[in-house]
Amino acid sequence: MTPTAFGHYTVIRPLGSGGMADVYLAHDPTLDRQVALKAPRAEFFSADGRARFQREAKAAAALEHVAIVPIYDYNEQNGLPYMVMRYLTGGTLEERLHHRRYTPAEALPVLARVAAALDYAHGRGIIHRDVKAANILFDDKENPYIADFGIAWMATAGETNRLTVTGEVRGTFDYISPEQARGDKHIDGRSDLYALGIVLFEMLTGDVPYHAESAVSLAVQHISAPIPDIRARRPDLPPALQNVIIRALAKRPDDRYPSGAALVADLQRALAGGRIDTPQPTRTATPSASSHGQGNRTYLWLAGAAVAGVAVALFLLLRPTAGVTATNPTSPAATLEVAAKAATPSPEMGPTSTSVAVKKEPPLPDDGITVIDPGIAPELLTATPPDEIVFQSNRDGDFEIYIMEVDGSNLRQLTDNEVDDNFPRVSADGRRIAFQSMRDGNLEIYVMNRDGDQQTRLTFDADEDKFAEWSPDGTEIVFVSKRDSPADLFVMAADGSDVRRITDSPELEGRVRWSPDGQSLAYNASLELVNSAAVRAEMEDLRARKGFRVVDHTVNSDTVSPRICLQFSEALVKAGTDYASFVTVDGRAPKAVDAGERQLCVEGLDHGEYYDIVVRSGLPSAIGEVIASPVTLNIYVRDRSPSLRFTGENFVLPSTARRGIPLISVNTETADLKLYRVGDRALTQLLSGFRFLSQL
Repeated sequence: MTPTAFGHYTVIRPLGSGGMADVYLAHDPTLDRQVALKAPRAEFFSADGRARFQREAKAAAALEHVAIVPIYDYNEQNGLPYMVMRYLTGGTLEERLHHRRYTPAEALPVLARVAAALDYAHGRGIIHRDVKAANILFDDKENPYIADFGIAWMATAGETNRLTVTGEVRGTFDYISPEQARGDKHIDGRSDLYALGIVLFEMLTGDVPYHAESAVSLAVQHISAPIPDIRARRPDLPPALQNVIIRALAKRPDDRYPSGAALVADLQRALAGGRIDTPQPTRTATPSASSHGQGNRTYLWLAGAAVAGVAVALFLLLRPTAGVTATNPTSPAATLEVAAKAATPSPEMGPTSTSVAVKKEPPLPDDGITVIDPGIAPELLTATPPDEIVFQSNRDGDFEIYIMEVDGSNLRQLTDNEVDDNFPRVSADGRRIAFQSMRDGNLEIYVMNRDGDQQTRLTFDADEDKFAEWSPDGTEIVFVSKRDSPADLFVMAADGSDVRRITDSPELEGRVRWSPDGQSLAYNASLELVNSAAVRAEMEDLRARKGFRVVDHTVNSDTVSPRICLQFSEALVKAGTDYASFVTVDGRAPKAVDAGERQLCVEGLDHGEYYDIVVRSGLPSAIGEVIASPVTLNIYVRDRSPSLRFTGENFVLPSTARRGIPLISVNTETADLKLYRVGDRALTQLLSGFRFLSQL
């Protein structure tokens, strides 16, 4: 029976069931929003289950990442805990794969976002352990999220109370890693990356790599079966993609990608037509009797496999003998003997171990931006062979070039100058790095060895040379130069010789990339318009009309101390700017200046006076623009508006009354007027120029 409420959350309908919990769509009346509510089923709940569920909620709530479903609340009802999460309306990846498979261009951003979320969690000692298509959800803007850290466990030092029983297999068998299937005690983030490799395989082919009639047999395939060829199921995929799959699904964790970022970098390279050398299988040491106990057997605990509706636990016996024997390899009741010795695999079976020794691989000309260290700002990264990343950083003031492992370790600085060294590009063989530098007073192209040694200047023109890119075979470098032109493309040999111009046009050539076969170039270009007098005049006119400017002014005369306020088209930079230095009053510094959001007020003016207010050019705005030319305003500060006041016997006029303002309308035949001197003016002087007295 579906519950109607959990605390103040009203249940709308069920959303689904997990291994031990149900998920509901609910309404939060406090914030008037829909939420997803996860609650364990009573038949699976125990004292240990309560502790596990609490830890699950805390572990998930501690993760604050843009691609991880956030936890809103945790509470209990009738002795059963529940947690409240964000409700995503875009469905799951599993549901989408029921209808169609993904193109490589569609799969890459999904995998990259999920991989970044897993790297984030792994960096905080949290392992998901159940990565699968059903746990990748989408919002209404098509952004993917990883959900349900339901069997995550803390891998932090000293943590002994894990969220799953040691040796107990949890997770979905289509995605389970070999070490999870074996019930290994020590599981780390590479287990999640194995499952992510399965997700990638499924996105591109529409199906998972392994199939069996039982969970146990499926687990055995993850442990020992050869990795399927993804191109056998989808021939239109790039050839190098299979090598990415081989490393992602390696049987030994040490042979897999060390991080999601490394997996994504190779995937980008493979999908763009780059080369990825085939990982080479390595031999596995034969287990000894002393290390594996009685009978030279290693027992693999496969718990939770359902056979005829009954949960059973089976032992798979691995003996260090040749061959594979089983009366029925797909039967969950079979006793399997799998060769643990890494002898040369037979053609029928293929390799049973996927330990890899990845050769250094030429990078794709454009590997994109990969953020490894949030403390580097800004940074430009370019992938070398999969083991290291070269990037630029201004962490010490000016830009220098650094190299580090893909996991951020072993950071080394390659250049050290008082000027910028940036835009590093790695050669095809991974041995040399081209970059641009101002070290000799002009922007030129340089090269150095991968360790920073033998830094050599390649270009020697008086104009700028920049944006170097290696050819795929590493024999040539294309670059942008302003020699004899606004900006054209040139190419030279890798040692700086044989410089040739390859474009000659009025356009401004910019970033350039080689095609994978080295036969063509792609580049961006824009027209050089700033040298046109007509265009420049139009631009200045547009700036004057639509750029940062004074749009209006007001004069406040009805105060004791009058002032003028200038209104601007954009907000001002109030902090740290001396705006008084940008204003003069009759050629002198103003008495006081007050800067507001979009206005500047000049204080200390006098009534009845004319002023020349000048705003100097260069006055800054919050958008980075300045007043282009001086602004002059001629203003008059009028007297305060009169307010005639009757005291019971007399009418009193303020001392600031302007000439020509009537004091009173007299509608009687006679009037007894008394004239007083008010302030510094004689009232009769105000009236002398009119017929008021004679008419009166």
